[in-house]
Amino acid sequence: MKKETRPFREKSPKRTCKKKYNNYRQYKPHLAEDFNRRCGYSDCPDFWFGGPNNFHIDHFIPWKSDPARPELKTDYNNLVYTCSYINILKSDDLSPYLDPVQEDFNKHFSRDSIGNIIPADNSPTAKYMYK
Repeated sequence: MKKETRPFREKSPKRTCKKKYNNYRQYKPHLAEDFNRRCGYSDCPDFWFGGPNNFHIDHFIPWKSDPARPELKTDYNNLVYTCSYINILKSDDLSPYLDPVQEDFNKHFSRDSIGNIIPADNSPTAKYMYK
């Protein structure tokens, strides 16, 4: 018997900010808005962590990993609004991850009837991220 599943997220994040800042932390209000006040990776709402002040900014490609590309630190297209839990676990991991804006997470993840995340069998990257 196949378990009932539902979509991973209802509304996908987007990146709309056109401003340029020298400090990536200044993007946080824009990221919160663009990511629907939810973690880009788990889709948990920021209020679960006490609101935006307790959410992190992840560098999708860790800026420390490529000294030849210092722009990664402040490139809005490299930033993900994320919960502290996942940002700390992901840290400077250079393994492949799905970009929550460029990829439709509903094709890689679903949820069971009580909301647990289920990685798609045909997505090795989703399986890695889940683990």
